[in-house]
Formats: sequence, C-alpha cells, structure tokens
Amino acid sequence: MQNYATLHLYENGEAGLVKLVYIVSIVAIFILIIACVNFMNLSTARSKKRSLEVGIRKVNGARRKQLMLQFLGESVFTVLLATMIAMLIVELTLSSFNNFTGVQLAFWDGNVIKFIESIFVLILFVGIFAGIYPAFILSSFKPVSVLKGNGIHLFSRGALFRKVLIIGQFIISISLIICALIVKEQMDFVSKADLGMDRNRVVTLPNNIELTRKFDSYKSNLLLNTGIVDASASATQPFDVNQRIPINWEGHMNEEAVDMRYTMIDYDFFKTMGMKIIRGRAFSPVFSTDSTRAVIINESAATLMGFKNPVGKTVYFGHPAFPEDKREVKIVGVVKDFHFLSLHSLMGPFIFRMYRPWCSNIFIKLSPGDIQRTLAGIETITKKFAPDYPFQYEFLDDTYNRLYIMETKTSQLINIFSILAVIISCLGLFGLAAYTAEQKTKEVGIRKVLGSSVSQIVLLLSKEFIKWVALANLVAWPIAYYVMYNWLKDFAYKINISPWIFLFACIITLLIALLTVSSLAIKAATANPVESLRYE
Repeated sequence: MQNYATLHLYENGEAGLVKLVYIVSIVAIFILIIACVNFMNLSTARSKKRSLEVGIRKVNGARRKQLMLQFLGESVFTVLLATMIAMLIVELTLSSFNNFTGVQLAFWDGNVIKFIESIFVLILFVGIFAGIYPAFILSSFKPVSVLKGNGIHLFSRGALFRKVLIIGQFIISISLIICALIVKEQMDFVSKADLGMDRNRVVTLPNNIELTRKFDSYKSNLLLNTGIVDASASATQPFDVNQRIPINWEGHMNEEAVDMRYTMIDYDFFKTMGMKIIRGRAFSPVFSTDSTRAVIINESAATLMGFKNPVGKTVYFGHPAFPEDKREVKIVGVVKDFHFLSLHSLMGPFIFRMYRPWCSNIFIKLSPGDIQRTLAGIETITKKFAPDYPFQYEFLDDTYNRLYIMETKTSQLINIFSILAVIISCLGLFGLAAYTAEQKTKEVGIRKVLGSSVSQIVLLLSKEFIKWVALANLVAWPIAYYVMYNWLKDFAYKINISPWIFLFACIITLLIALLTVSSLAIKAATANPVESLRYE
C-alpha cells in the first residue's frame, strides 16, 4: 500500500527520486553558504576603507544599532539584486533544465503568492545571514581611533574568523569534488560491469499478438538479414526481473517452497543474449517436451538446491497460473549466474521456463556494421508481419542505463555544482589575496630593497592561503568518505574507494588556489619598490 501522492518520488514506499531532490537541495544550500562566506570575508576585509565613514557617522550622533541596520540593509539589497538576476537566469535556462531532468517545470506555476513569499523570506534570511557579521564588525569601530588613523588594523580584526570561513568553504568545495569523482567511478563501474550477458548491439521490440502467432516465420525472415545474428523473446527485460514464484525440488518436497525469481523465454534466448550454459543444454525445438516440461536454472539455484549435477532433477512450480499437470518439470541445463536486477541487488537463484504466449519482449542481436541499414530491414519485416502496430525499438544498453537514471543525474549535477563551488571559493580567495597584497605593499617594497627575490615574495604572499586549503583537504576527506561510503551502501556491487581520489582532489584544489593567489602575488612582487615607498 502506498499513498498515490508519493508515487512519483517514492518507489514501493522507499525513497526514489526524492533522494535526487534532497541532494540538489543540500548542495544548493552549501553553495549558498559559500557565497555568504565570501560576502562576509570580503566585507570585513575591505572594512578599513569604510572605517572613516563609520567614525564620521558616530561623531555626528549615529548609534551602533543604526549603523548595523545600514550595513544589513546594504546586504539585503545586494541579495535582492542577485535574486532578480538569478530569476532571469532561471527563466532563460528553464527549458534546458527541463530537458536535462525529464520534467516540465514552469517558473510561475502553482501558487504565485506563496512563491513570492518564499522568495521574500529567502532574500531576508540570506541577506541577514551574510551581512550580520560584517555589520557587527563595521559598527564596532571607535571613532577616536578611526579618525586619528592609528588605532585600528582592520585586516587583523576577525582574522581568525576569516580563516575559518575560508577553510569552511573549501571544505565544502573539496567534499563535492571528491563525491563527484567517486560517483563517476561507480557509474563507470556500472556501465562496464559484466552482467553475465552481452547487451551490446541488442535491439529490443515490444511483442504483439500478430508477431506471437507467426513468431517462427517472423524470426526466420529476420535471420535472412546478414546484419542479424540471432533473435528470441522473453516475458521480461533480462536485468529487471521482479517476478517470483514458489519452487520446490526433488528431495525438498516436504519442506516449505522457496520464492525464486523466474521468467518465460523462447528458443535461442541464451544464444541471443550471450549467456553461457555451463551444464546440460539450452531449450531446443528438437526436444518436444522443452516447451512444456523443462526448466533451466542458474548456478545460484543449483547451489541452493544442493545438486552437484542438477540436470535431470525434478522441480515443482507451486503457482496457480500453471495447471497441476504442468507444475512438475525437469532441469535440462544450468546457466552461468547473471544480474537479473540492477547492481543495487545481489545475484541469486533464478529459473527459466518456456511459455511463448507470455513473451512480451523481442530481442534481436545485431552484427557489427551498418546498424541503421539493419534497423531499417527489421522495421520492414516487422511491419510486414504486424502492419497494424507501430514499429518501436530500443537498444538494450539504453534500457540498462535507465535503471541508473537517478545516479546518472546525480553524477551530472554534482559535477556542475563542484565546478560552481570551486569557482565561488576561488573568487573569495582572490578577493582576500588582493586585499592581502594591498596591505603588504610597503612590506613587499622594503623586502625587495633589502634583496628579496620575486619567488621569495610570491611564497610569502601565497603560503598562508595554501596552508588553509591544505587544512581544508584534511577536514574534507573524512566527511566525503563518510557520505560516499553510505551512498555506496545502496549498491550490492561497488567500487573500493581509492585513496588516489582524495590525493587527486587535494592536488587539484591546491593548484587552483595557487594559480588564483600567485597571479596577484607575482604582480605585487614584480612592482617597482619606489612606487610603494615614495610616500613613506
């Protein structure tokens, strides 16, 4: 039982697409936090330039509360402008987003008043959150010290807090990068996994009444095409089998039946799908009883039944869909274990039986070569045998990839968000580096006069920021590992998280940070010291 209103986001009562909604929301909040942190850092870093304004306002009677409201108002106004630009960007890119996600969202769809109220609350919250600390710092200056020009070293005020903020935003960025790399590796593993069958160049078509009635003749016509290797049919897609049936077997008849996954297939199914028969044989029209009295099991089923050589053993189908006289069958072969569900689930016991009327999916194995020409030939033959049905086909690879649509979308979104988070973090780092270089202009000039080289000065200006990013890596690693370890728990078959991923993320972020800071450091280091010292 499931509430119908939850059907889209939840599958069988379990969280489905709603996970993607949560991931996008959480990452969006993290990126917003990074932006707020940058605003705090840059506002407090440039506070020296506004100190005189604060001093004059206080001398003229301004209270601290008034100054805080002024600076908070500026922050909220900045967020308001940013929101207006963001809404324009959303409007322009919404169709592309809809194509990407496979949904149809409208910007002003639903309750417009509630939407506007939510945007208003968001503007106020973000504006106050980003502006509260700068407002607190800027409004705290003492007018006497400010107006004398000797009582405040503004860059050093809140320096520890600024370092924490910078480290915090890089922790988020690095965590996203590591998560993106691990998700990509897992999805590469999924796409290249050995399923126990060959899904390459297999076309799947929906079966219909006309094709079922004339399937042998239809198949013979298909095989006349040199671009077709083989063809068969099945009741289900081979790696998305949810049907279960109670099974008993020779030596187990007095025990409780075991629920086992099963499907109905046609002749040549294993050959078409590239599945390996390791004992006995596949179904064959040579044996008249194969269509009514034979089954083929996988290795796991043979192990469960305890048979060293299961071929010839009796199996009993405890299902009312089968007449009593057709429930007892013989095992004629054993197929190598294969993935009959996504890699989220373990392989287990499986049983195949023939019943052609239930085979609602046709599978056609193509040879390498002119695929489009072969598809055109399949369409011609299919329309000849079933002219009243539309010709629809899909490659089995695409059917398989749909099993992981949520993970694929998650991977793509995290990649985009990771890049965005790193860019925003580097913008904040660039702003602080620029201010640091400005603060140390005279120090750099004196060092150059006393013989310091350009490389020494660049190292002096850069090492502090590099240390912050290195520390952020050390904090981000366990966080990202914990998140990805729990995400990978959803997969029965998964990658081992490699330490190289963490080292790679560290090297990338250190290089990006170094490039961001060093451009300003080199500019400061190569400046003429006369210019910085001439007014001393």
